[in-house]
Amino acid sequence: MRYKLILSIVVLLLAVSLVSGATTAWFSDQAVIDPNIFTVTVSSQKDSAWGDGTVYHATNHRYFEFTKSQLLETGGRQADLVQGPDGNKKVLGKVTVWIETVSGVQTLCVKFDTTGYGLIEKTDVYAGLPSAGNPPNSPGKYGSHRTYYGNTVTISLHHDITRINDGGAGVSISQLGGSTLIRIAAHADVYH
Repeated sequence: MRYKLILSIVVLLLAVSLVSGATTAWFSDQAVIDPNIFTVTVSSQKDSAWGDGTVYHATNHRYFEFTKSQLLETGGRQADLVQGPDGNKKVLGKVTVWIETVSGVQTLCVKFDTTGYGLIEKTDVYAGLPSAGNPPNSPGKYGSHRTYYGNTVTISLHHDITRINDGGAGVSISQLGGSTLIRIAAHADVYH
């Protein structure tokens, strides 16, 4: 019995000394932090990536289409974020598109996710009816532009894409029927 009591006291004293030593080091100049813990490495290779779909201008300019009903479904719709021409495409992430309704106003939302692939530098999004033609050829001319460094960026296009391009003044998403196709071009510059 005495042996167990002495052993318990020794273990308790050892634990107290270890904890107090670690606490003392943490609050003194004896604490050492590995400099590699906070290092972020960004590749120097930057590529232009697009939501996978129909090629419309250069070999990598693409758009995809979904009906309004599909975009209203839980989870929306997803496309690969790809770089390169057909036959030699490289996946650099995912693009998810959905429609949110807040206070009766429907808004097109676009999420770029490059987790595990690289970091997003900037994003551009265009949305329009197929009758309005193809999206603009230059990503900088799209309806929404964000500059961002990170793996995930969600663009809630409340200001730009509550109305989409119809070849004229634009049409409210709320006014579109469920079977109406919405053409979307989603572009991101990705370091990988």
